[in-house]
Amino acid sequence: MCYWLTPGGNSGNSRYEYWGTGYAAEQQVDTQSRYGTTPLKSFVGNSCASSQNAFFTIGQSVQCFGLVSNGDSGAPLVPRVINSLAPAIGTNASQNYYPMVNPSQGRYPTFCPPNLDCSSNSSVPTCAAGTEQNCAVTTIDRFTTSFNWADTGFAALWLRPQWYLLSNSAITDEQNGGVTFVSGGGYGTSDEIPGYWALA
Repeated sequence: MCYWLTPGGNSGNSRYEYWGTGYAAEQQVDTQSRYGTTPLKSFVGNSCASSQNAFFTIGQSVQCFGLVSNGDSGAPLVPRVINSLAPAIGTNASQNYYPMVNPSQGRYPTFCPPNLDCSSNSSVPTCAAGTEQNCAVTTIDRFTTSFNWADTGFAALWLRPQWYLLSNSAITDEQNGGVTFVSGGGYGTSDEIPGYWALA
């Protein structure tokens, strides 16, 4: 990924920093349902080249296998380098080392009014059906990307599941999809929020 706007929470050494108000409070580690609720304030004039995906907004994608042989063994041409200092996934040490991401969730950018506890649904409900007034549009402006090779079923820009505005941008020389706007994929209000739109 060039840019991966994950549905993540406060990670690493910030995991237990409990800011009482503001956007930093939205993604506290003990409120996983609010991961990915912070809006993207500004994304202007960025670029990407020669990456599998250019801009992604969901927690889990397909694995990139890198350089592999064409033979039956599938052995990599360039072997991976094992980092013996990285903690094993699933251990307590790994919780401080790897980012906290909800792989089954998309992004739900939610405005945080001043001086409110934005880690709490009772104070500031997450952007959803019935609380559309809290929803923020993700705007991508003057973005250029070339030579991406998104996996089948994906695209260089994968913008899901809520409001997106892509303006003044260029996507060239793609080996698969260029830009995809999709809702959550189903027919319920949890998948397609009332008033949903996406515009290029």
